[in-house]
Amino acid sequence: MGSGVTPPGDPERLVQASMVFARAMLEHLAGCAAEVGLPKQQAYALHLLAHHPGLSMSALGDLLGTDPSTVSGLVDRLEARGLIERHSASDDRRVKLLTMTGLGRDVDSQVDALLRVRPPGCGALSDTEQETLADLLERVVRPA
Repeated sequence: MGSGVTPPGDPERLVQASMVFARAMLEHLAGCAAEVGLPKQQAYALHLLAHHPGLSMSALGDLLGTDPSTVSGLVDRLEARGLIERHSASDDRRVKLLTMTGLGRDVDSQVDALLRVRPPGCGALSDTEQETLADLLERVVRPA
């Protein structure tokens, strides 16, 4: 006790490092989004729509982890900028599906390119280490 050495596999170390990395990635997203004139939440919503075309507003809210009123405001702002469109679902007109416009895809591509240029801290890792980190992160977040 008191040696100051963290034992291998220490969950506290993993949690702390993960939280610091997540925070750094959110700040990185915010900076890249700002370069194209978007708040980070709008940029993240576009990213989600790029990878999940035709999401419903409620599904987008679930992925963002936010309530319906926040999603409505977010969608209103993205739509006003011409980045997305909403359409009624063919089987239930109450359900609104979201699609990106050409401009939305362009803006998302710009943010994505900026994100890839300089991920925080990754310059300290070799290409092999970056691949290993990506593999491990994918395993961690993959549904069981």
